[in-house]
Amino acid sequence: MCRLLAVKCAGPAALDYYMLRAPVPFRSYGDRRNPDGWGLAWYEDGQPQLFKDPQPAPASRILPVLSAEAVSTMLMGHLRKASQGVLRRRNCHPFVFGQWTFAHNGTVRDAREWRGHLRGRFRAAAGGETDSEIYFHALLQSIARRGGDVVAGIRAVVAELRDFTGANFLLTDGVRLYAYRNCSRKPRHFSLFYRCVRRPAREDAGARLTRYDLRRTPHVAVCSNKLTPGGWHAIPLRHLLAVESDLSVSLIRV
Repeated sequence: MCRLLAVKCAGPAALDYYMLRAPVPFRSYGDRRNPDGWGLAWYEDGQPQLFKDPQPAPASRILPVLSAEAVSTMLMGHLRKASQGVLRRRNCHPFVFGQWTFAHNGTVRDAREWRGHLRGRFRAAAGGETDSEIYFHALLQSIARRGGDVVAGIRAVVAELRDFTGANFLLTDGVRLYAYRNCSRKPRHFSLFYRCVRRPAREDAGARLTRYDLRRTPHVAVCSNKLTPGGWHAIPLRHLLAVESDLSVSLIRV
């Protein structure tokens, strides 16, 4: 059923702390629970960069390297449990289109109908086999039709959800981060939490910090699971978390 992770940082940072070294490392959820591939996205000079691999995350040799060396103020990771689409790189998350990056947790069966509603560049770009990719392009098309109003675009799409298990997603343009949570069953499984870190950790607090350690910089993390003790807040069902460039956050019922 997939696991989601994204971090918006005040300064350049790598994802390796949450991915590999947190009390509950994100990569640990890539075991038999989510064995169908992983992906990591980040931004360089405002442009999204992407690496995806259909092998299980714990078996990957490149994941630890990339988690430490991909440095950005916006980072996103995903662990896949396939529900639609074969085990190929193109079906792994995140997905990238233009400035936008997206990852999803759940199954949206409505997407079978939504594919026929995609037009132009959005239809042409949805070349994979997953409902998630169609969901992504449906959101982008809706945002574009509303003059770039992200919240209005998201609200219009999620209002059409009828046949789905989980609709949780992460969406970013590299500047702002959006996280939506909703499900039709198993709300404990389709969880989504956020954590606001306002004060950087100190070396004398017992933390061994690398140059681009996330703990050095204020940040907002969003994850399907609580990776560290304390400080995590649940995103309520049918709510959108918006993280602005200054790390201010707001919860919007959509």
